[in-house]
Amino acid sequence: MKTPYVLLLSAALLLCGCAYYRYNNISYPTRQAALSAARAASDGIVSSTAVSASRVDGSFAILIPTREVIRQYGVEKGAQAGAEQIEYVVDVVELGFVGRAHSVAAGQVFDKVTVLRTPDAEHYSAAGSDYKLWLFAESLGSWQWYLSKAGVTAREPVTVDMGLPRSQRESSFNESLVKAAKALGGATFSRATGTPPANNDVPKDNLPKASGTGFFVNDGGMALTNAHVIRDCSAIRAVLRDGKSVSATVMGVDRENDLALLRTETRSKAFGQFRISSPVRQGEQIVIYGFPLAGALASTGNLATGIVSALAGLGDDTSKLQISAPIQPGNSGGPVLDQSGHVIGVVVSKLNAIKAASITGDIPQNVNFAIKTGVVTAFLEANGADFTAATARKTLTTEDLGDQAKTFTFMIECR
Repeated sequence: MKTPYVLLLSAALLLCGCAYYRYNNISYPTRQAALSAARAASDGIVSSTAVSASRVDGSFAILIPTREVIRQYGVEKGAQAGAEQIEYVVDVVELGFVGRAHSVAAGQVFDKVTVLRTPDAEHYSAAGSDYKLWLFAESLGSWQWYLSKAGVTAREPVTVDMGLPRSQRESSFNESLVKAAKALGGATFSRATGTPPANNDVPKDNLPKASGTGFFVNDGGMALTNAHVIRDCSAIRAVLRDGKSVSATVMGVDRENDLALLRTETRSKAFGQFRISSPVRQGEQIVIYGFPLAGALASTGNLATGIVSALAGLGDDTSKLQISAPIQPGNSGGPVLDQSGHVIGVVVSKLNAIKAASITGDIPQNVNFAIKTGVVTAFLEANGADFTAATARKTLTTEDLGDQAKTFTFMIECR
């Protein structure tokens, strides 16, 4: 069965040697223009994927073939095919596979989703995951998705209902995924999903039940927050700097590291850049920005300063930084910035002062934690999200850091 998401351009180009590029039966003068149209179509399909009515307990690895495998098995090369046209078809096929992975993440079928690339998905163990969803090239240009469960030799095919409108096909694929998990002996449980109101009147039971902070990581509308911020949300809204509220869709979740990737219905020219080239040092001055205690403190955002207190979290957890900048409920998911305005962490938690006092007899102050950049960027890479590594190192004033942070940081409302 040829995977319908990719459309394989209907093998459309058939790589005829023509001087133009085709996507969805439209000709484009350049490869870049055609790819832009393909990406826009992929984004539209992903954003329309509904949250699944059922979930499957456990972690989940989606295995996508490497580019070399796609080039070998996914492209029917015409006699006059140019190298650039062949690469264009590979681009679109790969885009479709990645889009399918993002649609599965958006459906929130599993607790944790990781996207991996491998030349041999069939035999890849995906150690540490309870299930793997993988692609197998059955013949040239023909691919089939399969679901396997850890410790079980059986595999179940996962398909989409081609009789549905395209906007519903990805959701049907996720429902097929749940059925395949059941066939493999997976435990499932129902989860109610929210329905947006038909008009602008927000019903009382759809008022925000929790809030947090998020920030953009690229100019395509992708943003980061904590997984616990969006847990059990039937709808997620991003409240932007100008007061506008837009819908956000979950594209990837890592419950273990408490990270979530969101796709928002907007694009931001400003986004956080990640400090990767130089290690964080103990004692560095930092700034955090977020939206704590929504409804009580300023709705325009709050800035706090501090230092990097330690290079590990509780119990020497090397995935965390300890920071002294004070945080409150609602700060979760916000960026931690160095003196150049570069992201060096994501705010995640604070020490429970009451529990600590009951053990130590003293009330700890400003013992807070952030997820390290290396963990964050690995999560972004695993979910196919672009991000920018910071280069310039210019020390900014606290005021300038605040002005910069508020351009790409926003409040998250969980309904």
